[in-house]
Amino acid sequence: MKIFLIISVLFFSNPLFALEEMQGMGDYSCEKWLRLDAILKSESGMINLHDATMQWISGFISGVNVVSASENGEYLDISTLMSDMDTIIEELKTYCENNSNNFVAEFVVDKMEELKVLK
Repeated sequence: MKIFLIISVLFFSNPLFALEEMQGMGDYSCEKWLRLDAILKSESGMINLHDATMQWISGFISGVNVVSASENGEYLDISTLMSDMDTIIEELKTYCENNSNNFVAEFVVDKMEELKVLK
């Protein structure tokens, strides 16, 4: 797990990958994400905000996994995270309500610490 934390720190401390330069859902502040969630609550199109958020989370962690697996052969098991989308979205809402100035990506980095490391 320490390796993933180190990778995360390096990932976010590198100016090229700093949160300010991030693209997509992770770049949203919690305040912005909650506001958008409230606006789109009644939307039920093919892909809604919650689906898009889970897709971004999956892609973000997969990207970290690619780097980690190539460097040390370890990666995070995201299957448990992705199997319960409703719980993750509720945890994100709670996190954002308590941390409105943080980014969605910061929630994801915190969740990564809970995932099982595989080799």
